[in-house]
Amino acid sequence: MLLVPCCEVKQANNSPLPKSTSGWQKIRLSPSTTIYGDFVLYKGQSVNDGKYGIEVIDLYPAKCSFFDNPGEDLPSARLRIFKVVDNVTLCDFRFIRGSALLDDSIASNSRELIWSAVEVTAVNTSERWVAFNLRLKSNE
Repeated sequence: MLLVPCCEVKQANNSPLPKSTSGWQKIRLSPSTTIYGDFVLYKGQSVNDGKYGIEVIDLYPAKCSFFDNPGEDLPSARLRIFKVVDNVTLCDFRFIRGSALLDDSIASNSRELIWSAVEVTAVNTSERWVAFNLRLKSNE
């Protein structure tokens, strides 16, 4: 796990805005890894592809906590993944900067999801946005 020294907490909470994102375009990173969903969203915003949606529920700044509260030393975002047709929530989880697998410990029914992972690439709690991408399951 990446630890942020107390003197760098302000910097960790104020990541620079990415220059570009690919939206709903499929981007193949390797034979087994494809991004489908690459966004910068502000708190309260959502985006959908007609079938699935992602909403930014809240943002959490990094705190100078070191080993007291693991995960609080990095900024994070609470994201909700839902089905557009009926607004049913498939995943509602607080993701720290980095990658997380969308398995049944995070998603209510991971088999319904087309993604295998979420990667939070940047969080800016002052400007209230998060940059993230979603990795397709290898069979999608």
